[in-house]
Amino acid sequence: MTSVPVEKRLNREPIELVELITPKCANVYGSAPCTAAGAAGSECFNTRATCQDTANFQARPLAHLTPDRILAQGDTGATDFNGEALYIVEVDLYIPPDPDGVVFEVGDNAGTGLYIGFTAGDLVVRAGTSTSATPTGAARVAMPSTPYEGKNYTLIGVFEYDSGVDCTVTAYLFDPIELTLTQIGTDTSTADPTALFNTGGYGVGVVNGTAPTGETATDYSGFITALRMYDNQTATLFPDADAYRTRYFFDDGRKARTSDPVYILPMLTSASTVGSRINLTGADDRYAAIGRLAYLECSFGDAPHSDHPYDPYRATRTYDPLTRGTFWIKWLAREKFGRTRAIVRRYTGYNGDALADMRRQSYVVDRVKRGQESASIVARDALSLTEFRRAQVPAPTDGLLDAAILAADTTLDMTGDTTAQYPATGTLRINDELMTYTGRTFTAVTTFTGLIRGTDGSTAADHEAEDNVQLCRRYTDASVSDILLDFLLVDSSVPAQLVNVVKILSEDLANLTAYSMSPVISAPTGVAQLIGELAESCSFYVWWNERSQKIDMQAIKPLNSVDQALSDEGNVVGDSVMIEERPKERVSTVNLYFGPRDFAVNLDKPSNYKNQLIVASSNNNDLDQYAKLPQTREIFSRWLSTVAQANQTGSRYAIRYVDVPIYVSHLIDAKDGALWVGDFVTLSTAQILTATGTRDLRRFLIIEAEEPEPGHLQRIVLADVTLDGQIYVIAENGTGNYTAELFGSGVAFITNNDGTNLDGSTGATIA
Repeated sequence: MTSVPVEKRLNREPIELVELITPKCANVYGSAPCTAAGAAGSECFNTRATCQDTANFQARPLAHLTPDRILAQGDTGATDFNGEALYIVEVDLYIPPDPDGVVFEVGDNAGTGLYIGFTAGDLVVRAGTSTSATPTGAARVAMPSTPYEGKNYTLIGVFEYDSGVDCTVTAYLFDPIELTLTQIGTDTSTADPTALFNTGGYGVGVVNGTAPTGETATDYSGFITALRMYDNQTATLFPDADAYRTRYFFDDGRKARTSDPVYILPMLTSASTVGSRINLTGADDRYAAIGRLAYLECSFGDAPHSDHPYDPYRATRTYDPLTRGTFWIKWLAREKFGRTRAIVRRYTGYNGDALADMRRQSYVVDRVKRGQESASIVARDALSLTEFRRAQVPAPTDGLLDAAILAADTTLDMTGDTTAQYPATGTLRINDELMTYTGRTFTAVTTFTGLIRGTDGSTAADHEAEDNVQLCRRYTDASVSDILLDFLLVDSSVPAQLVNVVKILSEDLANLTAYSMSPVISAPTGVAQLIGELAESCSFYVWWNERSQKIDMQAIKPLNSVDQALSDEGNVVGDSVMIEERPKERVSTVNLYFGPRDFAVNLDKPSNYKNQLIVASSNNNDLDQYAKLPQTREIFSRWLSTVAQANQTGSRYAIRYVDVPIYVSHLIDAKDGALWVGDFVTLSTAQILTATGTRDLRRFLIIEAEEPEPGHLQRIVLADVTLDGQIYVIAENGTGNYTAELFGSGVAFITNNDGTNLDGSTGATIA
């Protein structure tokens, strides 16, 4: 075999950095960095454990203030705030692609009010005159929403009224990943608006009254996690690049340095990663349905440290920090709370590179260990936030029946005020019965009315006092993207910055519109399990893309093209090709059960399904194929409800696994280093031949990648996806004669009479 030499950048020293980002404890709303009371030198560090004023723990900019009201999406009410003072609105929200609608509005239609929303592609924060589409005299900040779409932010609107003069509006966005606050605009009115607002009502995500003229007055198209109001304040925000975060950088002490002027601790002794692995259709029983999660493990040495530059009060301390413990011992005490969901990043590059130009991989802290003069951190990818211990659907609810109910009752009472846990309408589960309700009110107990008993295939039954009442999750005609984004962004609280929202929406629209689903999830189930089930039922897969630092998604489908053509001669390093076949993954028959009879009982039993579809592979009856040995795959789907949906899934799997799946691994060097998990390639290798001994050019998906030598060598694992099919374009005049490379790139040629190409491979057909 002709081997490709490893490409190395011999003249540049490699760099490896590890960065930790944790929230900072500091009062940046006023002029001082901390308001802890007491003797100088005893101020807080970065944790509630040592901060004398626990309200100053700064996981977000306004954490040191107490909100006058906390609201949720859809809430409305009457104005009872001081409209002639400094007023702050803080909103945790997801901004979808092409956002539209009201985020928050307060006031009346008499000419005064506040407005936050999206109008004609702009993020608008406005106060003052509301009766004109071109609000002369009002303060209006309008910024294009494009840079913020598909992400989570905390939006802060500061509204400052100067009685008899004017009002000033300033808008900020706080990034929950980078922990940075950015002022996105400010504007001051040119006339006295009388008041910011005086009467009227407020609405969160909806209009409660009349929105200002010229602004969008529809319901918000994204979702709002929480909205906090702060009335009659006396100070303004103070943005600063690192006001809300502490950044720790570590390397191994070599002379190579990034061009950024960052303070680096030479404590890193090792950093190793295990990359994501896609588990196509959940067929590989060695991994969970959502595949293997990526993780990073870093080891550090420990030593006394001066606390510079991390302690803002170092100059006033009455002790020498070098004589009190070591860096990691103190770090663990100071970051007791701040390290929860802290971000860990690994940078690889070369001497003189800027951080922005280095290859970056991001993870979420999972656990920290400390030994004698050492410490280690294990961090995992963002999909770890979907595990059962972290995210369940539906979330467990602890309501209890206040009194026994009979099978015919249409009302029930729940002990205490449980209205915060249960929405105005919904579905409940008590023991093995599901029931819907249309109203709930609280007096001495919470009363649920309008019960319809024994729904969704369950049976109405009597229940005892103190039986648990679990709120269920119901979807009605929901798309794959509706449900998947719900699981990730809402239930697992994965910031949208870490989710490829645009890709999920586009893949759904282009390939998965046949799946419209109406299941009920009646018992708390881990989100990871539910995503795995949904992916299996609807023919897609998800993974953590370490390069883009986002959770990605791809439908199983015929390919339009591949990202790169690989060959022994041009890309494979040395004799590194290894071939693995997995006969146990071959499928001759797909047995798909769908349409549950009862959503409250076991969903893994064939008897609990109304429908069954058996899909046989195309060569199942061919005596020459695998000696007619059957291999059946069973799929139990709570998601699918029609024969058409089941046929689409069953047919894709029957085609994909008609032959024994082939997996290939090999090394590539730096010139091909852009390839990563989720990319499609063709591979021409002397290790994969046709029956006549010619090379069998096949299409592969990269399901795993790692860098044994960062920046130099990369190992990739490929799964054969040739049987998924490829979409071809008929060769244009002047293209030239058939070659395997052109055919592999999606160009179709006239075949021989038997349907084969000139080299004997199967040609393209018109479907």
